[in-house]
Amino acid sequence: MNNFPISNNFETRVSTVDMILVMVGVSVLRKYFEYVKFDHLNSMIYNTLCLIFLFCSQYAYSQKITNIKSGNQYGDQLPIKPTRTITFDTDEGSMMDVSVSPDNSTVLFTLLGDLYKVPSVGGVARQLTKGMAINRCPVWSPDGKMIAYISDGTGFVRLQIMDTAGSFRKVLGANDQQIDETFESGINQPVWLPDNKWISIRHFLYSLAGTKSVLPKEIEQLVRYSEDGNFIYGLTRSANDDGIITRYDCNTGIHAVFANTYRPLSKLLNPRLSPDGHWLTYMLDNKRGGLDSMIGLDLKNGKEKLLARLNISFAGSAVNQYYSFTSDSKELFIGYDGIKFFPRRVRTRLSLTDTA
Repeated sequence: MNNFPISNNFETRVSTVDMILVMVGVSVLRKYFEYVKFDHLNSMIYNTLCLIFLFCSQYAYSQKITNIKSGNQYGDQLPIKPTRTITFDTDEGSMMDVSVSPDNSTVLFTLLGDLYKVPSVGGVARQLTKGMAINRCPVWSPDGKMIAYISDGTGFVRLQIMDTAGSFRKVLGANDQQIDETFESGINQPVWLPDNKWISIRHFLYSLAGTKSVLPKEIEQLVRYSEDGNFIYGLTRSANDDGIITRYDCNTGIHAVFANTYRPLSKLLNPRLSPDGHWLTYMLDNKRGGLDSMIGLDLKNGKEKLLARLNISFAGSAVNQYYSFTSDSKELFIGYDGIKFFPRRVRTRLSLTDTA
């Protein structure tokens, strides 16, 4: 029904809990009938009650799994309920998160708090989420089968995942403190690990199986993982306040400088490292509190390339707006300034060429 890699494990865990409850209930019933007198009549009543108890437990279990698979468990918990719905057609949007699939064929984007996907060559967009929840920062898994995103659909801001059809959803870290909705640059963005089984946000790691871990303490701000999973790239501050890209070796624990941007860290807003490690892109702020430009910094020769004029008057959530590289590191997908949904237009698809 879906390609979610750990759904069977999750169902087994739920089923095990239910079966423990059944065993406890049966034991209590048996103790009771032993106390009153375990004759033939009471034995028949006992067996009948056991069957009813088992049936009710399994029915509740099946309903629980149905709700989890359909997403109802996590989609209807907001206290504010819609009183009416609207239908509209448009080919423009503002301040959209944009994420291109690993095979570069499909683009995820946000519009009015919902997630959509559209062919990267243009076409009709398909809506993946509906309702009162605000959903943002969608990020493809490396194998292109799952989507991680941030949502307040539970009433709290949480990391969630869904399949690419939008038919299966799950909350990760449901019992943790909600994600802090600050304007801190690039912090509240999911980052997939190459194994497709873990997702990082802020300093925490969440597995699709429900476990939790933390990033190495050496990583102050996670930027990306290497494609083989052996290295973690982070961003930190040097002694003279320059932004430094560091690389942590997951096998040896060695933490070293990968590149120095020679620019103040406070100016590197919403940074992104290209898959090949050649480019660092970031948003350049202005003195009025807005964002002027999207800059590409060539880490091989230290030269900058102006990619786009953003002209955003107030930075706000734009410093956490998601944008993404294509897998070959040659193009960038970003949404700004009422851009069109068709990524071939210059304001959506930005070309990165070698400045050497």
